[in-house]
Amino acid sequence: MKMEKMMKMNVLFALVLVSGLALGGCTKDDDTWNVSELANAREDQDVGGLLMVPLTLIQSAAGKGAVCMDGSLPAYHFDPGHGSGANSWLVNLEDSGLYFRGQRIYEAAMEELMSKGMRNADQAFLSGCSAGGLAVVQHCDEFHGLFPANIKVKCIADAGLFLDAVDVAGGRTLRGFYGGVVNLQGAAANLPKNCTSQMDGALCFFPENILNNIQTPLLFVNTAYDVWQIQESLAPKSADPTGYWDSCKKNYTTCDAKQIQFLQGTSSAIHITWLYLDIAFNV
Repeated sequence: MKMEKMMKMNVLFALVLVSGLALGGCTKDDDTWNVSELANAREDQDVGGLLMVPLTLIQSAAGKGAVCMDGSLPAYHFDPGHGSGANSWLVNLEDSGLYFRGQRIYEAAMEELMSKGMRNADQAFLSGCSAGGLAVVQHCDEFHGLFPANIKVKCIADAGLFLDAVDVAGGRTLRGFYGGVVNLQGAAANLPKNCTSQMDGALCFFPENILNNIQTPLLFVNTAYDVWQIQESLAPKSADPTGYWDSCKKNYTTCDAKQIQFLQGTSSAIHITWLYLDIAFNV
């Protein structure tokens, strides 16, 4: 436990950014939003206690046009590391609501963090969950590019493997959603050029279409049956107007044989993607 305490790294709970799309990370009126609860590993406090980390506004963001939808400043929570972990950085991209100007906010945030000591990192880790996991995929190489070549940089996307899957009505709900984002925000300009040069920008939101060109070590954590994707991408109300899938997508034990077969097909698609990942990073 002593060693764990001494090696405590810089922890940052920050903005969730996906190209021109940013999810979360903006200020709110509720004062209770101004703190995050992190597991406490300080020597002068009991293990298992809570460490309240204050909110830090990015004051320079406004002048760069890197603001949230209501014009408020983007923000983050920062818990400095100490001991042998003082130069180890973990940047976590959280999931929240819908925001614009994600690329500008990302750049403003990274610039501020570099000025706060991240430029001296001996190792850096970019992580995120759900939409934050997708943001990790989009920004992984960009994040790596902030550091010298000899610095260890890795990324992990938790529940960020969104699939360009066919829904229960035979359509592609998520592709349509991403297409709307790309067209509304002009996000194609901020997506990987080696992808947009070969296919429509909406398709370049899907990890399966950009993984082959990511150079930084990237890890995925994903369930075979992703609840959000089943409810919002595979069997959304728009694709299931009669409600045939309502019970099944909330409780898999109620699924009939036809529904189970459909879900197993989706699970197989994820497994195929895992195989592709293994090949891509081990050639």
